[in-house]
Amino acid sequence: FSLDKNLKYTFRNKKANDFCGLSTEDAIGKSPYDIFSDTESTDNMMDFYREVLETKQSNNVVNHFMKDGEKCFIDFRVYPSKKGISVIAKDITERKKYEEALKKSEAKFRNLYNTSPTGYHSIDVNGYILDMNKTELVWLGYKKKEMIGKKTIFDLQTEESAKRGKEFFKQLKNKGRVKNIELEMKRKDGTSFPVILNALVLRDENGKFIMTNTTVIDITERKKAEEELQKYQEELKTIVDSAPVQIWYKDKENRIIRVNQAGADALGKRIENIEDKLVKDIFPAADSDHYYEDDIEVVNSGKPKLNIIEEMQTALGERRWVSTDKVPFRDEKGNIGGVIAFIRDITELKKAEEERLYLSKLEGIYNLVVTVNHEMNQPLSVITSYCEHLLEELEKGSQEYEDAQIINDEARKLAELVKRIAELKKAEEITFTEYSKGVGMIDLRDTNEGKNE
Repeated sequence: FSLDKNLKYTFRNKKANDFCGLSTEDAIGKSPYDIFSDTESTDNMMDFYREVLETKQSNNVVNHFMKDGEKCFIDFRVYPSKKGISVIAKDITERKKYEEALKKSEAKFRNLYNTSPTGYHSIDVNGYILDMNKTELVWLGYKKKEMIGKKTIFDLQTEESAKRGKEFFKQLKNKGRVKNIELEMKRKDGTSFPVILNALVLRDENGKFIMTNTTVIDITERKKAEEELQKYQEELKTIVDSAPVQIWYKDKENRIIRVNQAGADALGKRIENIEDKLVKDIFPAADSDHYYEDDIEVVNSGKPKLNIIEEMQTALGERRWVSTDKVPFRDEKGNIGGVIAFIRDITELKKAEEERLYLSKLEGIYNLVVTVNHEMNQPLSVITSYCEHLLEELEKGSQEYEDAQIINDEARKLAELVKRIAELKKAEEITFTEYSKGVGMIDLRDTNEGKNE
């Protein structure tokens, strides 16, 4: 469209009329004030037109107008003419919307870039920092102006990591990508922290190196957790290996997953020579089959089996009594993976129990002999007394005298035996001799006399 020196329309093409919703006849001879209701925008354009008229210099400006309740952006290019000015106006609303959307997107991206919990940076082909987000700058303790174009990425790594970092950078330039590189970054104050780095090379259409896109993850907390876990595992191993009981982890295929030091010592083997072996390769066949039966019972029932009293063969071939507790262990999904066996050597306890039973039996014997002594002593006294009286009355050499003498002698022997029984102080003093299988006798004879009695 064209305006005269009084800024009245002298010409309008169809696009100009369509934008305003007017015909040429309705617009010619009228001022922009007569057409546009947005006086602020119209004032701005009228001032701009007057400036071109006065300076006689072409110029352009972008202004906005309200149309149908929406803001429209128009790019005006104004040229001076003999009769006034000529104007080429282009509706750039869509382009403006796109630019604003792009700015918002860029601002959003930049905000995400800078506030992300992950560090981001880009370096050039020589390793110099081209860009770095706020997260990584805070980690390192630098300001952006101290970094861009002034420091290489290797300046920000510990000496050892810088050596490794340069090797990885060569790989990056050759292959275009590196993943999960663990390095130590160095802060401005000289302290360091561990990171995992991933990088991708950006190239132009000719394949020339432009820069890298690099992500950096601070793994300080993870490292601490790993160290704490390792410390816990070492402490747990110390506890397990120091335990006085044998501890065996076995899977459902009867393979030994883990054994503690007590278990290895019992077999006279090193732990590494036991783990990952089948039980049948470690123990005698009869024992391993018996152990496996209990294991399968625990696995199938999902319940512990406790206080199993059984025998176990040592490295020296000695059979030892043990008490075994078996409990199922489960994986992270709750499925039973095998059993844990806790084995305690009870051989000495077993011997002590047998000794206790033995002494209990002897106590019974002692009580018996005491009773016998009490019940027999008086009758024997009566028998020997009557025998002595008879011997005084009977004629020596007679058959009756000989019979009474025999009775008296035997009664005295029996009385002597009863006397010795009475002299026993406690059950432990009784000597029990096994003369044949299952049959024993108590020897009450004097060590120096009566050996033939």
